[in-house]
Amino acid sequence: MKVIFRFLSGLSLMVFASIFISPKVLWISGLFSLMIPLVLAVNTILLIYLVVRGSRYFFYPLAVCIVGLLFLNRTVAIHNVIEADHVLKVLSYNVRVFNVYSHLNTDFVSSRKTIDWVENRDDDIKCLQEFYVQPGSEIFSTIKAISKKNPYYHFEPTVTNSKGAQFGMAIFSKYPIIHRGSLQVSESPHNSILYADVVKDEDTVRIYNVHLQSMSIDEQQLTNSNRETITNNLKQLVFQLKHGFIRRAAQIDNLCKHLDRSPYPVILTGDLNDMPYSYSYQKLKKYLHSSFENGGRGFGFTFNGRMFFLRIDNQFYSEGVTLNEFETHRNVKYTDHFPISADYSLE
Repeated sequence: MKVIFRFLSGLSLMVFASIFISPKVLWISGLFSLMIPLVLAVNTILLIYLVVRGSRYFFYPLAVCIVGLLFLNRTVAIHNVIEADHVLKVLSYNVRVFNVYSHLNTDFVSSRKTIDWVENRDDDIKCLQEFYVQPGSEIFSTIKAISKKNPYYHFEPTVTNSKGAQFGMAIFSKYPIIHRGSLQVSESPHNSILYADVVKDEDTVRIYNVHLQSMSIDEQQLTNSNRETITNNLKQLVFQLKHGFIRRAAQIDNLCKHLDRSPYPVILTGDLNDMPYSYSYQKLKKYLHSSFENGGRGFGFTFNGRMFFLRIDNQFYSEGVTLNEFETHRNVKYTDHFPISADYSLE
């Protein structure tokens, strides 16, 4: 029995250690990291069971749970709002091309609601992923609409269709942008990184808007009840996860090299397409502070779908920036992501 508990504890600690191993080196480390919440739950239940039974082997799951406390703040946060003057309000939202496709809404009702919500918010900075603009359109002249309150912007289209409509990412600001650029981290037009140096009063801050490689998980793959289909779907799912782990690891490495050379304090926002128990998240935490961990409330899940337990949208900040408040807007259900916002003070 002692050997079994030692093995389970050792295996659990190996799963925990997976966040430090780049999937570029060992792709299965990405798969192990997804198991961290399950490992924590199993060891907690096992600890309670062994304590109730009076077993002397309770020490093994106890040791695992103590180490696992390192992940507690990544999972749930309890913080109060800090009142501050002269804050910089930053919004991040995956707008899913404002639901332009007919299967996403009827008569563009949700499109109008999404655009209106973004346009009318009083944020100083608005970072939008999966952005869409169709110049001259009554509904989708989104740059014109959003720039009414945030007149300075950085938009780099990655795709232009036959109608002249453009897809990409965007950063909108109330304050002047003195420098802008992008990192080409993927062959896919849907994944990229923008940055903009924004001047507020006498302070300059670099804003990153990030959209990393998608998980590419079709929710239907997880719900089909046909045995043969399930087997094929699982094979495809593992291939997609492997592909995503490796691509995101390369993208996050390139991003961290770039932000480490930033001449200004950094605020990074966006859709990481990765869990808080991942190599990508851990790598960012080497350079930046997590806004959710230091100012969030509750679990902060950001995916609006069947896999509701995903928190893949994040904000981070560097030294020289103070976090006052972080919020996940779970009442805004227009796309498959919930918006997130935070208030910062520049030191």
